[in-house]
Amino acid sequence: GQPEVDDLKRTMGTRTFVAQAQQNPTSEIGNILKRQWWRYYKVLPSGFDLVVTSWDMSFKETEDGSYVVGQLWGKRNADYYLLAQKRQRCDFAEALQMVILMAQQHPEARAHLVEDKANGPAIISALQKKISGLLPVPPIGSKIARAQAVSPIVEAGNVYLPEPATHPWVADFIEECAAFKGTGGEINDQVDSFSQALNWFHSAMLVDKSELMDDGISFIGED
Repeated sequence: GQPEVDDLKRTMGTRTFVAQAQQNPTSEIGNILKRQWWRYYKVLPSGFDLVVTSWDMSFKETEDGSYVVGQLWGKRNADYYLLAQKRQRCDFAEALQMVILMAQQHPEARAHLVEDKANGPAIISALQKKISGLLPVPPIGSKIARAQAVSPIVEAGNVYLPEPATHPWVADFIEECAAFKGTGGEINDQVDSFSQALNWFHSAMLVDKSELMDDGISFIGED
């Protein structure tokens, strides 16, 4: 039962649990995204340059299928902070509610990034009159290429996560990132959401801020 599974995971640790209970061992170091690269925060900066949500969508509600993942990211100078995450297997209606709820809970998020393929366009079409700042993000390159593009930022120590001791879901996030190879059959929705956010931040900072403001996105601390 679920209580027994949760207890095993808690006592064994995420990495050992995945290896033994799911028969999916990962290396001690990690693959594209190494375990030791991540940094953690206890106290957040006083403010952020920009806060966004990043969404990876899958509506097929099965016991072993992909998840809908929504992450809240804040950028401060050269650093990126994962502030919150919602992750569950759900159908279309439940996915809509996840996006609405996160937008309501975090009004500081000025943009909501939705992958512009598969189920993403349906979400944008259903919510564009209810939530401002919904942006379709076309995936450029393969999953591997997108993860490799952001791996130097993690390696350089510019990506901060909540403390796993107080946010248990962070251990699952790290495990998925360490196991990620971009091969078929992987569940890598957290990696997709994360790489989408950081790649978008990078591309957004390369264009003039006035272009973003024309799209209704303002920068915190600016009129």
